[in-house]
Amino acid sequence: MKLQKNTLVLMITALILAIGVYFLELQRETLPGTIQGNNQVNQQRLFDFTLAEITDLTITNKGQTIEITKGDQKTSLWQIKSPENGPANDAVVDFLLSLLVDSRVNSPLKVDNNQFIEYGLHAPIATIEAKLQNQQTHQLFLGQQTFDKSSLYAYKALKEQSQLPNQPLPQVFIVPLNFQNAVDRSLSEWKKDS
Repeated sequence: MKLQKNTLVLMITALILAIGVYFLELQRETLPGTIQGNNQVNQQRLFDFTLAEITDLTITNKGQTIEITKGDQKTSLWQIKSPENGPANDAVVDFLLSLLVDSRVNSPLKVDNNQFIEYGLHAPIATIEAKLQNQQTHQLFLGQQTFDKSSLYAYKALKEQSQLPNQPLPQVFIVPLNFQNAVDRSLSEWKKDS
């Protein structure tokens, strides 16, 4: 069986194209992994403390302030101190704590006064304070959602620093939208079910 010259050229061309498509697809599959890897290298932890270091939490959201402290293991790992006393819902508290301890963010945004207001950070929608064993209190102020509604603008500060006048603007970060989900709860959701 003898192939015509045109048929042979078409078969070789198809083979070359198939090999080219194979290598392009192979390269495309590895490229997102490389970008993701580089993105993770540029990311840093939002806070440098660990879960074990946290002794108290204060969440202020929609005019409601809830104070939570580390309790004993018998009733609940976390106890609500204010506005009522009682065991806290450990799952709800752990969700917020895991966000504080495990969230990774890109480098902070450089903002001026106008942008600070535009991001909703002059009047934050919620504030989270985490008091540590070393008596430092770290604060996270949550602002508006980003334009694509997938994240929040936020800034962090040590409590002592946030009260000093004439300080430069805090560094603004983009944090997961889960922070809003974690703090946007009624008191009954923070309480442990009896």
